[in-house]
Amino acid sequence: MLRRFLMLAVLLAPVLCLAQKRSLLAVFAHPDDEVWWGTGALLARYAQEGHDVHLVTVTSGQLGVTSHAGIPAGPELGAAREEELRCSARELGIHPAIAFGFHDQGLATALVMDEVARRLRQVINHVKPEVIITHGPDGISGHIDHRITSVVVTEAFQEQERLQHRPGKLYYITYPESRIPVVAGATDGRRQYRTASDAFITTEIDARAGDAAADRALECHKTQMTARDMETRKNYKRDVLGGVVHLRLVMTDGPWPAGKETELFAP
Repeated sequence: MLRRFLMLAVLLAPVLCLAQKRSLLAVFAHPDDEVWWGTGALLARYAQEGHDVHLVTVTSGQLGVTSHAGIPAGPELGAAREEELRCSARELGIHPAIAFGFHDQGLATALVMDEVARRLRQVINHVKPEVIITHGPDGISGHIDHRITSVVVTEAFQEQERLQHRPGKLYYITYPESRIPVVAGATDGRRQYRTASDAFITTEIDARAGDAAADRALECHKTQMTARDMETRKNYKRDVLGGVVHLRLVMTDGPWPAGKETELFAP
């Protein structure tokens, strides 16, 4: 009897795994945004658990000039950063990244924003995510492309009559006030990054299982960071953020969580 049960369990395992498989879509502004905010570890963790994890990057980061890379602003730099993005997605273990290729800091017109939204709706209908995560309206760093990406993703999500597939939850990546120190000497409470009051953070994901993959993905972005920069970023993720990714649930078609969520796919 036990032998029959074990054989049945083996046969049903792929079916059960498939039934539990969920889909996540992350949408960010630039190549390296997927690893910069600690998000890489989150994406890697869910991919390791067998879920479909997809990534869209809106611009190619053509203006992200650094002295150590020696590549001028323009198409050559954009192509190099897209290649780094592909490397990052491989290291994270997620689906190949989708690069829209819009110009860095060139999103701030109604025509461009509408085109980004149109292409995003196509991706949503194709990959059918249950959950979408993106920048919050502050963009954490305040970058204009981050903020515009937040607006466009939010608009595409909320106009669900225009979607063939309707995702269930939209989250913003954020940094909590309690984690980010005030800038030395600042008298107005200003911090190194934009933050949200802890009371507004709905979701805290322990992403330490994805740390190793996220570190490898970070190392793909050689045009943007020196080896020292990369080590600083890895330490910041662990020592300041504690290996936790903080998010705000913005919209959901299900019940609002009664307490702090610890899973993106919680009902």
